[in-house]
Amino acid sequence: MRQKFLLYRNKKISRSTIAYCCIFIGALSSHKAIGADNVDPPVLTVNHHSSTGYDIAWNSGYSNIKIYESPNGTASWSLKYDGNANSSHSADFNYPLGGTRYYRARGCAFIVDGGNGGGGSDGNVSPKASETYECSGYSQVVSANVTGNSSKPTTAVVLGDSFSSGEGGRWRGNTNDEDTRFSGYMGTDSAGFLSDDLPSGHRGNPVARWDEAYESNSISNACHRAYSAPIHQLAGDPYFPIPPFMIRRGFEKTVNLACSGARNKHLWPVAEGGDSFKGEEPQITQLSNLNLTHDVKLIVVGIGGNDMGFSAAIGSCVKAWFVKHWGWELDNWVDDQCYEYIADETIPALWDVYGKTALTINMIRQEMLRQGKTDPDDYRIVLMGYPDIIAGFGDNRYESGDRRSTGKCPFNGEDSRFVVDTLLPKLNGMYETLAHEEQVDFINPKDLFQGHKLCQMDAARASYNKPANPGNMEWVRYIDHDLNTRGAVQSLWDALVLGEVLDGVQGRIQESMHPNQFGQVALGSCLNNWWTRRGTTPAPYRCDNSNPSTNKQVKITGLPAPSYSQISSDNAIPDAELLGEAYPGGPDEYRPGELRRSFVVADSGQNEPGRMARVLVRIDHPAKGDLRIFLRSPSGVEHLIKGHKPTDLSPFPSVWRSYLTHAAWQPGEWSLVIRDTKTGHTGTFRDFKVYWY
Repeated sequence: MRQKFLLYRNKKISRSTIAYCCIFIGALSSHKAIGADNVDPPVLTVNHHSSTGYDIAWNSGYSNIKIYESPNGTASWSLKYDGNANSSHSADFNYPLGGTRYYRARGCAFIVDGGNGGGGSDGNVSPKASETYECSGYSQVVSANVTGNSSKPTTAVVLGDSFSSGEGGRWRGNTNDEDTRFSGYMGTDSAGFLSDDLPSGHRGNPVARWDEAYESNSISNACHRAYSAPIHQLAGDPYFPIPPFMIRRGFEKTVNLACSGARNKHLWPVAEGGDSFKGEEPQITQLSNLNLTHDVKLIVVGIGGNDMGFSAAIGSCVKAWFVKHWGWELDNWVDDQCYEYIADETIPALWDVYGKTALTINMIRQEMLRQGKTDPDDYRIVLMGYPDIIAGFGDNRYESGDRRSTGKCPFNGEDSRFVVDTLLPKLNGMYETLAHEEQVDFINPKDLFQGHKLCQMDAARASYNKPANPGNMEWVRYIDHDLNTRGAVQSLWDALVLGEVLDGVQGRIQESMHPNQFGQVALGSCLNNWWTRRGTTPAPYRCDNSNPSTNKQVKITGLPAPSYSQISSDNAIPDAELLGEAYPGGPDEYRPGELRRSFVVADSGQNEPGRMARVLVRIDHPAKGDLRIFLRSPSGVEHLIKGHKPTDLSPFPSVWRSYLTHAAWQPGEWSLVIRDTKTGHTGTFRDFKVYWY
């Protein structure tokens, strides 16, 4: 009799073996398979064998098994195992990065049609029998977590720029003394120096131990993630307050993903328009990997300073000092002040920062949602603002001409005042506004460094007679560069603004103008106190230095909800009137139609210079570009809400639209003014709200 063979994993199987298989398959055929006539779906089980590995096992009776994997159990199924249904009926899976995954399978087997009577009593197959290879439908879905039965460590993580990474954390205060580096610059250098262990020929040139201050993987690329970074102040032992207070505890892990110089786009995944930075993946992509092995409960976000050009503002103020005191014109900079540059260039960039940071928050939420987490129940997002770091107009302990060489803070008084009283309040006001709109927490540390700002009257520097300690030192790194030549000023710009890694007198120039180790511990104390005292819903807070003699007794205070004013009534928006040509052959001239609605802001004592407002309006109008909208303050200042754009003929729908303005809170009578600048369309004003921050 002619022998027939089937191919089974590169082995030949005789007809007698086929007959044996057929008897077994026939026993299963009474249960009809889903998607197949003769083969039932396999039954899968998961057997964990380590914190990162497990077996997927199946029942017997198949020649081949195909196992498919999905990250969420509903889509993106990929084939992970396609092979022999071995004697152990299982396949091993190992994922060091961790995470939950989902599996389903199809079982395949040989089916023999017995033809005229099928197999005989002797087990032989009729010569007319035909064999086919069939696979079942999909099995039920099973899930596997590679952490097995071990729990992931509770984790706090920070994403952001240099103020979050811990740039400057190498330094415990500043010193002006011309001592050798062997003393560690009067004890201010936490990196220390090698001396006795060096060969004698090198002892005059000690080398800093950078990895004593910064994480080793952040030194060469200058991300500068400091061990003293604020996020690490959240690590701690369990804390059990007396009831009825909530039980709090420190995090088991704190992780710093921030990088000096980062912008919002360096947080976004590449697929969302983001970029890698300094050889590292986007920070939200790193967060995705972290989620596989850590139970992330807190995400601190400190980003935006580089997006708005804060370093360029600082660099411009340094140039302005040299114009005023030395008569230098540096790189076409001719002004003896920088506050106009900040008002014209830096502050308007806040609107762009607002939108980009909002995108960052939403991308973080999307990543956490993929892990099955929603805020604020499963984790919290907190926006961290920026502290004042330089002395203001009246409290700088150095005369203006001494601020270059001795103070190492070459800023004119008027410029310092504008940064302290206008730029920082607007920056933190923008974050508070964004946090309110996005429903996340916000911490305003603006006044946290009071008494310890750079060059401030009450702060000191380390010397032989005054050792460095947080109670008397500056909490901000001074400009670590000898600004004696035009080239030196340019290299300062290159380091701070262009991100070049350049050496200063003691460390790296890029460490300048950042909170030092003392300041970072204060910011971390602020963050820790907020975590301990936070409520169940997101809210704004502020941190104050309640005890200037230490950086660990920071006071956290909840900020009141923003006050607001509202107008709700339907009013027609008059159409513009065509007056004719402005001049023969010239453009048409119009008298705008104007709707003015007034409202009164009561004096509640919350006035703070330089804050901002969020305006919401609801208008029906067929041509949005016709309208110009502004707020007029009690003092007569007009704050533009929306400019007109004659070419924009899209409708103004009757939905709430949100705008930001630098209108500072002020008691008295305000006016909302809506002007129609072009004829042909009329509309209706519906509602208006303004929130004061």
